[in-house]
Amino acid sequence: MSDIKTLILKYLLTKAKNDFNNKRYESQLKKLNLVTILNPIAFNFSMRGGIYQALSRYDKAIKDFTKAISFESNNASILASRASCYADTKQFELAIEDYNSALLITPDDYQLFLLRAQTFQDKGEFEKAILDFNEVLKLNPAEIETYIGKGICLRNLKRYDEAIETYNFGLKVNPNTTELYVNLGIAISSQTESLAYFNKALQIDNKNYFATYNKGVTLYEMDKFDKALENFNITIEINPNYAFAYIYKGHIFYGQNQKELALQNYLKAKELGEKVEEYINELKNEK
Repeated sequence: MSDIKTLILKYLLTKAKNDFNNKRYESQLKKLNLVTILNPIAFNFSMRGGIYQALSRYDKAIKDFTKAISFESNNASILASRASCYADTKQFELAIEDYNSALLITPDDYQLFLLRAQTFQDKGEFEKAILDFNEVLKLNPAEIETYIGKGICLRNLKRYDEAIETYNFGLKVNPNTTELYVNLGIAISSQTESLAYFNKALQIDNKNYFATYNKGVTLYEMDKFDKALENFNITIEINPNYAFAYIYKGHIFYGQNQKELALQNYLKAKELGEKVEEYINELKNEK
């Protein structure tokens, strides 16, 4: 490579890094386009693919990662990057294939086992996910995401006692993990204990909308509708796009014969992508 070309590449990469640090991603992409033309190597395609992925332009990200892999087929990091794009776009089989290939290259990488476990979890293959979560625990028992994911898989398999045990093991590793308290609250059969766990999570992080939402659901099931509504309102205040909170608000207003308010909340849930036509049609038929 000529000295002039090297200087141009260094200049572009420096400017691209500056763009990244200042969150000027479109400007960064323009520079990386030139970089990949001037020096089409795996690293440059992978770097640009990472920006596309951060911008949720998954097709272009996958294309760049695939190009990078064509140069370096034994690069576990690039395979994992493409796998995460496949997983984000629900192409689970392709994601698992890439994680499998990456693990053949670096078989002791606990993060790859964790990512493959989470992909199996998203795919609904909970037994396979648990096997991978167990591998993570062998390699790095301090990885808190493992206790959360494994517990959720066990809960989905209705193995509630094992799920509770897993969450408690996680709390021994990190007693300030809000997700573990929330998931304990979901898994435990006692509504009183559930509320205590949700409250514990909220003591640690009062902006945890998943805790306020599940606290609301528990209060709803206890027929404490005013308190439930209060928690659903807090949930929406923290995360205005959490559709399930609107659905439960709709149920509460419907039960209180406030049908217009019920309809407003069901329509909001529909706008956010939830299938609530049954509730909406029932209300409209009553008018």
